[in-house]
Amino acid sequence: MDYVRVIVKEEVPLTKIDGLAWNDGWDMRDFTPRRAGKLFQQLWTKGKRTQIQYTEDPAIDLRYIMVSGPDQQKVLRKIQETFPVYTEAEVRRMVKTAQTPEERARAILHIGIAAPANFDDTFLGYFNSAFADDDANVRWAAATASGYTSWLELRDALQQLATTDSDLRVRKAAKYALTQLPVSAGAL
Repeated sequence: MDYVRVIVKEEVPLTKIDGLAWNDGWDMRDFTPRRAGKLFQQLWTKGKRTQIQYTEDPAIDLRYIMVSGPDQQKVLRKIQETFPVYTEAEVRRMVKTAQTPEERARAILHIGIAAPANFDDTFLGYFNSAFADDDANVRWAAATASGYTSWLELRDALQQLATTDSDLRVRKAAKYALTQLPVSAGAL
């Protein structure tokens, strides 16, 4: 099933997201209890088949909403009208203007979340640049971010990082990201 993820901007309080869910008639289906340093998620449905999942991900220090189902575009418009999220153009600009290793690492983490469900050559180029970065933190961020996609096209680069990168943290992140990829294109 195709999905779209949008990254919630830092200034948006959770109460704003919960308010939208209430006002737009989203039905709460599940949540994970809030614990320091752990993933926090809320899951709603709109109608019978549209799913909305809010995630606070401390591993990458980002908050995002994933929407899938027949009312996906309608729900996304409502989200974008209610509170600020990063647009695809902003995320692309973030990558293109990043100067320091910290900025490059942060940008590629945004790319991993904002990446479309289906393979995209431009986004692959962002990943490949980050995989080859001189800074280990940028390579770690790229390996970590790639685990949020389901693109088989990342497999070879991740296998290369997992076996040959000089940094143990990068190798571990690449190995983990490989476990998140589907076994074959038919598994998608």
